[in-house]
Amino acid sequence: MSQIQLTWNPITPPGSTYTVLRNSVPLVTGLGSTSYLDATVADNAAYTYAVFATNQNGAGVLSNTASVTTPPAQVTGLTATPASSSQINLSWTATPGATSYTVKRGGVVVGSPAGTTFPDTGLTASTLYTYTVAANGVGGQGAFSAPASATTQAAAGFRFSGVVGHYYRYNSYHFGDSSVPVATVQSRLTSIPSKVTGVVVSAYPHFIVDNVASGPDTYNTFFNNMDAVLGTAATAGKVVGLELSDRVFATSDGTIPGIFAPTQWNTKGYTEAGTVGTGIQACVKMWDVNTINQAWIPMIQAILNRYKNNPAFAWLQIGGESTWAATPPGMDFTQYFINLKSIGAAARLAGPSVLIHVMLDYAQPAGFASDVANLQNQVNYYMTLGGFTIGGPDPRLPGPVSTASKNPTMNRIYINDLGGVDYRNKIIFRSQVEAPGQTTTPTDQQNLWTLIKSGENSQIMCWTDISNSWATLQTLIQNGTIAACRSTPPSDGFTYV
Repeated sequence: MSQIQLTWNPITPPGSTYTVLRNSVPLVTGLGSTSYLDATVADNAAYTYAVFATNQNGAGVLSNTASVTTPPAQVTGLTATPASSSQINLSWTATPGATSYTVKRGGVVVGSPAGTTFPDTGLTASTLYTYTVAANGVGGQGAFSAPASATTQAAAGFRFSGVVGHYYRYNSYHFGDSSVPVATVQSRLTSIPSKVTGVVVSAYPHFIVDNVASGPDTYNTFFNNMDAVLGTAATAGKVVGLELSDRVFATSDGTIPGIFAPTQWNTKGYTEAGTVGTGIQACVKMWDVNTINQAWIPMIQAILNRYKNNPAFAWLQIGGESTWAATPPGMDFTQYFINLKSIGAAARLAGPSVLIHVMLDYAQPAGFASDVANLQNQVNYYMTLGGFTIGGPDPRLPGPVSTASKNPTMNRIYINDLGGVDYRNKIIFRSQVEAPGQTTTPTDQQNLWTLIKSGENSQIMCWTDISNSWATLQTLIQNGTIAACRSTPPSDGFTYV
C-alpha cells in the first residue's frame, strides 16, 4: 500500500488550522501541523493536492496544486527455480503500471528486466541464493516482494560409468547407408556380450546433413537413424559413440566426391577440391572460419542438443587423422588448430555432460617439433574444458615409426615420451585398432591392448572387425583375458559420474 507525505510552509500569524484537498475534495480538516501523511491512496494512481488555512477571520486562499503518482504495487508471486548448476530462473506476477522491475540477489541489484522473468546466471553450484523484486513505474519504485530462495543444482558430471570400456567400431564413415545400415548396427548391439560396452558409428557430413537445395542445414534422416540405434542400445543395455569425420578423402581426379559432403556445402564453399595428378585429396575446409562457424559447429550443436541427455549416447568424436597425411591445397595449419579449439569449446557448451573425444593426428618428420608443440597445446586446452578424451590414429607405443608408416605421436605425447607433461591420470586416452596394417591376429591385438593398458593407462579401446577376428576378440574381452578398461576417471579436477 502506497503513502504520500505532504508538507507546506506555515502562515503568519500562527494559530491557524489547515484543510487538505485531494483531487479537489476535502480530505482532512482542522490540522494544527504543516504536514500530513495520506495513507489511503491506491497504488499506481495519480493525485492532486492543495491546502488552505483557516483562522478567526475565515478561510484563506487555496495553495498551489501539487501532483503525484504513486508507485506500482508490491510484486507478488515471486518464485525461484534452479535451472542448472550455475543458473536460477525467477518469475513473478505482472504488476499494473510497471515499466520495469528491479531484481536483487542478497540485497544487491543484479538485473532490471522489462518482463516478469529473469535468468540469474554465473552462479556457484550447490549454493543457496535469495531474491526480491520490485516494480518500477511513473511514480517510482514500489515495495520489494517477499523473498524467494533456491539452491543451484550440483555441478554437472561428465558421464563416465557405463561409457568407458571396449567398443566394436564400424571401420567406415557411411553410417546409415548400405555400407553400415541401421539394421546392422542394431543387430550388433543385441549380440555383443556383456563386457563389450557398445558400438561406434562414424559418418561423413554427407550422411548427417540432409541434402537440401538451399536454406539452413537440416538433419532429419540422420536423427531418424540415430534415434533407432539409440533406442536399441537402451533396450540392450549398451551405448553408442559417434565419430564425425573431418579427414581428407581420396579421389582419383581431385574433385569432390558426392559421398563426401552435402551439395550445399560445396555450393557455399565449405569444401576444398584436390589438385589433379598430385594425389592430394578433397576435404572439408576445416581451416576456414566460415566453414567452422556456419556449417561444422551448427552440425555439432544440433547433434548434442538432441542427444546430450540420452544415457545411451556415449560420446562424440571431433577432429581427424589425415590432415598431415595428405595436405590439401590452401591448408592453414595454424588456423586449423585454432578452429579445433573452437569446435571443442562449442561441443562442451552444447553437451555439458557428454564425453568429447578429439582425434589428434601424428606429426610429419618435417616440422615434427612444431607439430608436437601444437598437439600438446591442444591437449592442455581440452583439459581446462574437462570431460575430454584424446587419442591418435595409431595405438602403438613409442617408436620412430609404427604400423602403416605412422609415427604414433599422440601416444608418445600422452606418456611424456617427447617431453612436456605426463598426461596419464590427467586426461582420458582412447586407443583404436582399425586398419589391417596395425594388427593382423587376435593375439597381436591382445598383446597390443596389454601394452597400451600398462603403458598408457588407457580408458577406452575401440576394436574393428579385422580379418574376421572380432569373434575371438570379444571372447577374450568377455572371459577377462583382455582386461577391462580403467574404471576410475582421471584426476583432472572435474566431476565424473
